[in-house]
Amino acid sequence: MNIVHPACFSRKVAAIARLALLGLAAACFVALPSCGPGRFVPSKSETGWNGPPIWIESTPEWTVVAKAPTGGWQFTLDQLMEQRGRTEVFVTLKRPNPSYLVTAAEVEQRVTTPLKNNVPIWVYARIQNYRGQPEDGSFALVDKSVNAKAPPERVEKKEEDSK
Repeated sequence: MNIVHPACFSRKVAAIARLALLGLAAACFVALPSCGPGRFVPSKSETGWNGPPIWIESTPEWTVVAKAPTGGWQFTLDQLMEQRGRTEVFVTLKRPNPSYLVTAAEVEQRVTTPLKNNVPIWVYARIQNYRGQPEDGSFALVDKSVNAKAPPERVEKKEEDSK
C-alpha cells in the first residue's frame, strides 16, 4: 500500500483538501444535533384528547395554551413537524409530583411557537406522569389553527384605581 506524503501535494490541492474537510466537519456539526436525544418521531393516537383543555391563540406567532386543573403542571413544546399544507405541533403536559403541595386553582400556561400565524398548525398533546414517563405514549389531536381564539385583552390598572 502506497501512502502519499502530504508534502507531495501542491499548495492549491492541499488548500482545497483542507476546505473540503472543514466543510465536512461543519456539515456533521449541524446535522448531528438534529438527530440527538430531543428529536423523535411521535406516534399519534386515533382517540380524542381527554386531558386538560388546550387551545390555540392567534398572536403574531401561534401560541398554544393549556389550562391545568392545579398548579405544578409543566407545559412544554416538544417538536414541530412540517407536513403538506400544515405544521404539526407536539406538546406535553407533565403532572405535578404528588409529594408536593400545589395550588388548588386552575392555571393557564402558554407556549409560543416560532411559527407565524399565517402557517396552519395542528396541535397534538400527551400527558406524562411526574417522572416524565408517558401515560399513554402517543399524542392525541387537540386543536387546529382554524379554530384559533383571539388572545385575551390585557387589563391595565389606572393610577387612580391604585390610590
